[in-house]
Amino acid sequence: DHILELLAEDEDGPAEKEQGEAGGDGGGAQGPWQVCGVAVHVGDRRFRGYLGAVLDRIGSRRPEDLDRIRRRVSRIDLMRPGEKAPNVAASYGDPAHGAPEYIPGPDGGFVVAAWPITVSLRLIEAPRDNLVEGLVHELGHAVATQEEIEVRSDLGRGWGQELAADHHAARWGFGSLIERMRPDRSAAHHGPVPGERVEVRF
Repeated sequence: DHILELLAEDEDGPAEKEQGEAGGDGGGAQGPWQVCGVAVHVGDRRFRGYLGAVLDRIGSRRPEDLDRIRRRVSRIDLMRPGEKAPNVAASYGDPAHGAPEYIPGPDGGFVVAAWPITVSLRLIEAPRDNLVEGLVHELGHAVATQEEIEVRSDLGRGWGQELAADHHAARWGFGSLIERMRPDRSAAHHGPVPGERVEVRF
């Protein structure tokens, strides 16, 4: 798997390509910066650099997915303390943030439901692999269709959503990264992978 080589070995992350309004360099919400057509309200340059590299990778392999991300992600914002459980590093489509926000559709006549991705300071400051895994998984949620979720929901819709997000991350070339990060994930939230046995007791 050479995907992460494209994202640079330097822990400082790849350089940004686009930037909107000037702001400080901390993790706080500022901007917005435009990263590959997505509004980002996170002041950390390293985070935006990796996000840009991930979106470039998605656009080079699946340009239609990058278009969908631009339509379905209204912004990327900082998660406020206390908004989520401490073990949640990132979230897409959380109704607590007032989403969906309706934006014009690709044909100019219809509207598309767009949701924010919110990220915790813990994810922003995480090592490269954890940061990239968190980003590609949440972007996978943004791309997943209802049909893709339904066919993976035999064990419950929640797990179906998580499996569909990982399916897209793998399509973009991040499958081995997702697999390496599985031991750090909450099995109750992310569910099993094909061929894995799960036992639930009450």
